[in-house]
Amino acid sequence: MTERKPILLCMGNPLLDISVVADESLLKKYDLKANDAILAEEKHKPLYEELVKSYKPDYVAGGAAQNVARAAQPNSTVYFGCVGNDQFAEQMRNAAQREGLIADYLVTDEYPTGTCGVIITNNH
Repeated sequence: MTERKPILLCMGNPLLDISVVADESLLKKYDLKANDAILAEEKHKPLYEELVKSYKPDYVAGGAAQNVARAAQPNSTVYFGCVGNDQFAEQMRNAAQREGLIADYLVTDEYPTGTCGVIITNNH
């Protein structure tokens, strides 16, 4: 049997989606609303560590181009993007690999890995 070679190349800004199920008290703590999307402010920075330490997060290798790459046939897509030299980059590598994505991230010490917090409450 011959080894499959990648047939699609995607490049973009990767975001690690950190998804948890929580109650509304977490939303209130960080001045958030259900069914809302925001750009994080300084007051939201501790949220990401709290999601990891206090909940059981699901990690998804996200970002527009990486989402497209994950949707392609497994093990046939290569994705390039830049991540920080941090724990979230490692989680993104693992999430991409689970999806059959061939990911080759440029690692920088200058910026952290992009993250997206997803908090699921009740039916929201």
